[in-house]
Amino acid sequence: MNTKIQYALNKDSGDVFAHFKTYEHLIDNNSGIRDNRTMTFEAQQSAAPFDALTETKVKLTDPNIDIVNMDKNFIRCRYRVALSSQGYGWGAGSIFNMSSAANNFGYVFIGFKSAAESIFIYRVFWNGNTTECFNTNSIYEATITRAVKPKSEQFGRKSMYTTFENATSKKENVCGVYVPLADAFNLDGSPKTFSIEFEGIIQIDDILPFSGMSLWPRCTHGDLELQLQFAFRRALVYCTVNPFEMPVYSQNLLGFASYNSAIQNSVKGQSVTNEIIQAGDSGNIYIPVDVSLSEDFPYKYVGQQVRISVVSGSILHCSTTVSGYRIKDSEINNLRVIERFNIKCKHT
Repeated sequence: MNTKIQYALNKDSGDVFAHFKTYEHLIDNNSGIRDNRTMTFEAQQSAAPFDALTETKVKLTDPNIDIVNMDKNFIRCRYRVALSSQGYGWGAGSIFNMSSAANNFGYVFIGFKSAAESIFIYRVFWNGNTTECFNTNSIYEATITRAVKPKSEQFGRKSMYTTFENATSKKENVCGVYVPLADAFNLDGSPKTFSIEFEGIIQIDDILPFSGMSLWPRCTHGDLELQLQFAFRRALVYCTVNPFEMPVYSQNLLGFASYNSAIQNSVKGQSVTNEIIQAGDSGNIYIPVDVSLSEDFPYKYVGQQVRISVVSGSILHCSTTVSGYRIKDSEINNLRVIERFNIKCKHT
């Protein structure tokens, strides 16, 4: 038997914990558990799927995590959006080609500049009570927080941010989806409705009240919740995909030896909108056109005016991922002392 336990049993009436607390200070030095935790929670109210204009509430903290890493938490959503499209000046009998072969290179990007811009209204709840921290038009706040994010971070975060450079090159690091032109438009440019689905990841620190927050001491300050309402009409965007900027692997889809030069010559001098376009506004994108089949590459691309608008939207899935760690009970007590001191100073 361990000599210390034997001593405790003989000298302290068998109370091992009393002995360790008095003589060894093991309880004070090792109280509580310190470990890293990551937990995922589904939306608590209006559980998905729900209409985009329906309010839902998500957790930002949990009793099993003492200190929450707010800057590492995120909300994961899966969106479904119904859209309408139209091409201008195409007309019946046009030579626009929407065949599957041409669409190996013909795409339009549709999504968000930042997943946080899909939030229309938010309100922060503290310990179950509503607070004055809310915004009824948060897309402008999200634009500000995105503007101060380092460009390197926006380029490398899939499902979080979209830059025009990534979207027009058909890169994976975007918040949205690439839609083949044949699925997005009718051959004659007449109005068409279609639906898309894609995932968005909202960093908690992209929401302005949490943008400067790295840690939240849930063990002393309590729980936080976020009530959300989404809106897509002003947040959704689209842009052209430049066939020449697409990854080189695409050249194998058609087997044309002169792929690079043919595409490059095709897109030169075309009038296209070289920036992200707001849904509901018109812009010019690359559209494939039939030319002589005797040429090595029987398609060329022209800049053509189109419009894509939002009809309706819904959330198919919504959850939060909360990360942080537990701390020793003695450290929690220290935090409580600091909290009382801060409150006292605030009132004086």
